[in-house]
Amino acid sequence: MVYAYLRRSTLKQIESINAQELEIRRFAEAKGLTIDSILSETISGKKAVDERKLKELNDKLVSGDTIIAAELSRLGRSTISVIQLIQSLIDRKVRIILVKENIDINGDHDMSSKVLIWVFSMISELERTMLSVRIKESLKYRREQGVVLGRPKGSTSKSVLDGKESIIKDYLNKGISINSMSRLLEVHPGTVSSFIKSRKLRE
Repeated sequence: MVYAYLRRSTLKQIESINAQELEIRRFAEAKGLTIDSILSETISGKKAVDERKLKELNDKLVSGDTIIAAELSRLGRSTISVIQLIQSLIDRKVRIILVKENIDINGDHDMSSKVLIWVFSMISELERTMLSVRIKESLKYRREQGVVLGRPKGSTSKSVLDGKESIIKDYLNKGISINSMSRLLEVHPGTVSSFIKSRKLRE
């Protein structure tokens, strides 16, 4: 199956969706590809990952399928989420085509795929490092301003993974790694690890 994925950030960006579809259709025609399904959605910052149509599509993609997007940025709102998605697709031998960047990862673990994974991994690590630095600088500034940080002792913070305890326990029982879980759940590995620890899911 060949899937085209279109994404816009606001309801007003109808032209963006139309432009993406036209670009993808022209590319597919030039490459002799037949698009079986077109998935279009509007993503806002308030929309949870699990509510997104891309998550549904990702869950049903299997080896041999193809996903086409107009450009890399359409696959997620952050570098880390995009990289995790791409690595998950490559692991399942799903072909990924990004028209604007002229990227075609055929799903096999060939040299070009391995190089791209390495580049994406380096970018992901850089973004995590930069984010960590920004957070530490922000916390330092707030402490210097006399702001009391942290939650009351004994309290448990809310998590994007709340409600998925049974799924995560099942993953743990099957011996699935934290990194693999993070890709399946589309969150950072640290989020999964902290959630398991705070909810005492590991027996």
